[in-house]
Amino acid sequence: MENKKTRLGNGTVTLIEQGGITIHCYDTADALADAAFLIEAEDALVGLELPSFKADSGSWKGYIEALPRRVDAFFVSAHPAGGSLVGDTPVYATRKAECAMHHGSTQATTDGLGAAFGPDFQAADKVKVTDVVEPGDLRIRSLQLRVVDQGDVYDLVIPQAKAVYMHMLGKTVHSIIPSIEAAKAMASSLEAYLDEGLEYFLSSHSGIEGRDAAQEKIRYLDKLVGLASASADGQSFKQAMEEAFPGYAGGNYLDMTVGMLFA
Repeated sequence: MENKKTRLGNGTVTLIEQGGITIHCYDTADALADAAFLIEAEDALVGLELPSFKADSGSWKGYIEALPRRVDAFFVSAHPAGGSLVGDTPVYATRKAECAMHHGSTQATTDGLGAAFGPDFQAADKVKVTDVVEPGDLRIRSLQLRVVDQGDVYDLVIPQAKAVYMHMLGKTVHSIIPSIEAAKAMASSLEAYLDEGLEYFLSSHSGIEGRDAAQEKIRYLDKLVGLASASADGQSFKQAMEEAFPGYAGGNYLDMTVGMLFA
């Protein structure tokens, strides 16, 4: 994966060029390992997600304002904190994602993080969705996109760049899996993206990863389904997962999965 890295605030910006598209990935290096993105075409520029902490939001805003092109739209799926960064730029989301941001699971998560981290985490500064989009193809100037419904969040495919944005992936990170059905659905989506020939997997907590990350996550999900079915209780399931995937980060994510699968 060829890329160019530069420092920005406490983190780094990685640039990848593919098919006439430049992907800007801002790894904030914040306490949540958050990432935000810009997708740049010849005549279009769109943002994906927002930095949640004040300092990172300021750094990203400065970076964006230094670019020669104005942002045409922001797509926000799971990270609505720090909404004032967008100014008067249109904000796109599916109806389900918008509801989750303001009345559902995403709101609860955002508010909880605000309580945990204090005012530096911009929980009260939630973005406002201006344009509700339906799943399917969408064009912004010459930039072709595809919105994929994933319930309270959505994926965004950038075909020309052979890339897809999804909220979370992580090659060697445990995943938050609320149900066996969710595990199977995620594996199915990843298999479809691989079959489509996508090469870059963008996520809000792992930056830019390759096909190997998607392949490993499918293996992880398949193993998780089998171990959950074979485990008598949450503790034995957690132990089996830790033995199957030693050295994986995100132990708190595994704890959340245990709590939901063995409630």
